[in-house]
Amino acid sequence: MLESAAILRFVDKQKRLLRRVYDLAWQDGVNAYVPDDDPDTEPTLPHAMATAGLVGAALMTARRSYKYRPPAYPDAMRRAVALAPSYRGLNHMAAELAQLLQGVAPEVADTGSLDGALSSWVDTNAYRLDAGASVGWAGEQAGYAEAADADGQFLYAWTSVGDTHVCPDCELLSGFPAMALGQWPTSPGAGDTECSVGCRCTWDIWPVPLPADYVPNLSADQQALADTLADRQLQALSDMLAEAAYLG
Repeated sequence: MLESAAILRFVDKQKRLLRRVYDLAWQDGVNAYVPDDDPDTEPTLPHAMATAGLVGAALMTARRSYKYRPPAYPDAMRRAVALAPSYRGLNHMAAELAQLLQGVAPEVADTGSLDGALSSWVDTNAYRLDAGASVGWAGEQAGYAEAADADGQFLYAWTSVGDTHVCPDCELLSGFPAMALGQWPTSPGAGDTECSVGCRCTWDIWPVPLPADYVPNLSADQQALADTLADRQLQALSDMLAEAAYLG
């Protein structure tokens, strides 16, 4: 019983830490964004009215006509998707650790058997214990993108590092056309591409304004990937329903 309580405390602490890592990295991403030249005076039409019902390029055009205001909070759904792989890993770790402790009799714990078993378990779970790095990357990329989106910027390049370790999903995403953040099927580091939490890709912004009637066109392969990523995100969000206490 004592061991179970300790495991639960460990998992709780790690989940809260990962949420904080994401939020801090998200703020770093927001701070890293450099807004474009803002107008000297804001339009007289209230922002809510100017952007109501608009999507895509029309929405971006309306946002650019207002002074830039950085986002105050991370997008809740984007954050939940990004945290899902690490939370899932922690839950697996807790189950494995509970099984491990149940399999070691108390009377042999002093012989070193338990220490050896725990040491082996830590070695095999090192990648899960390092989840904070991937969560931080996802948070920073999301923060930058959400700041750019608030400034009316299109994201046009899923910029991969270009080496032989780039996964097929990110390779295809790097060829997507310029789109508003809400039109992109995922975000770098979110964990839903084939490279999962090992993603090293970054956002970039389209350098010039696009016409208000601009519509991005996806190839059949790009649309198929977008649909697949949407399904993976729905599963991630479903997994995170049980983690609501860490997301509020």
